[in-house]
Amino acid sequence: MALAAVLAAAPHAMVVRIVVDSADPYYWIVSRLALASIVMLPYALLTTRWLTIRRAGKHIVSGGMAMGAAIILYTLAIEQSQASYVSILTMLTPIIMIIVSRHYYQESLTHRKFAGIALAMLGALVVVIAPLVVGGYAGSLFYPLATVLVLLQSVCFAIGFISMRQANEAGVPVLSSVGLTAPIGLLMALPLFLLFADASRMPFDTSYVLAVVYSAIGLAVLIRAVTIAAYERIGAVSIAALTYVENLVAIVLPLLLIGEIVSLEMIAGAALILGG
Repeated sequence: MALAAVLAAAPHAMVVRIVVDSADPYYWIVSRLALASIVMLPYALLTTRWLTIRRAGKHIVSGGMAMGAAIILYTLAIEQSQASYVSILTMLTPIIMIIVSRHYYQESLTHRKFAGIALAMLGALVVVIAPLVVGGYAGSLFYPLATVLVLLQSVCFAIGFISMRQANEAGVPVLSSVGLTAPIGLLMALPLFLLFADASRMPFDTSYVLAVVYSAIGLAVLIRAVTIAAYERIGAVSIAALTYVENLVAIVLPLLLIGEIVSLEMIAGAALILGG
C-alpha cells in the first residue's frame, strides 16, 4: 500500500509545474489547502478535542505548521525552477528524515547508513556547487532561490511527518491529524495570498479544478495519510527507500511529458543521492 501511495504521488511535481505556468502560485496553494480543509472538516472537528491534551496537541499544531510551511516552500521552489530539479533535491528529504527521526526515536545509525547519508549529501553538493564552478557551461542548470526553498521544505516536511507520527502515538488517529494540517496551512498561506497574489492569474477551468482535486484530496489527504501510517509500522529507513522510487518517477515524468531538461551535474548528483 505504501508503494502504491508513493507512485500515485510521483506526478505531483509535474502537475504543480504545469499549473503555475499559468496560475499564481499563492492562488494554487490556497486553492488546494481550502479544498483539503473542506474535505477533512469532519476529521478536523474531531481533532480539536485532542488540542486540549498537551502531549497530543503540541504535536498536532507543530506538525500542521511544519507541513503547511513545506507545502508553501515546495510550490514556490517549483515556480522558480523545474519540477525535475526540485524532485532531485527533494531526494534529500528521506536523509533528513532519518537524521531527525534518530534524534526523536534513537533509531540506530550504523556506519553503512552514515556512509549512505554522506554520499547523498555529496550528491546534493554536486547539484548545487558544480554549476558555480563550471559557470560557463551552456548546459549547466542552477536555481539558487529554488535550492534554498527546497532544502527548507525538506526540513519542514521531516519535522511535520515526525510530529504527526508522535501525535498518532499519543492516540490521535492518522486521518484526524492530517485533517487539521490543511486548515493550519491555509491560515499560514492566506496572508501571503492577500499580499502577493496576482489577480490576473487565477483560472478556474476544468483542468485547474482537476489538478486541485488531485493535489488536495489525492495527495494531501489520502496518499499522505497512508504514508504516515506506513511510517509508524515500517520505520524511517524503509519509507526513505520508497520515497526514492517516488522521486525517480517524479524526475522522469517531466522529461518525457513536458520537455524539461537536466544537466550533467543534476544527473551525477541524483545518482550519488540515490546511491546513498
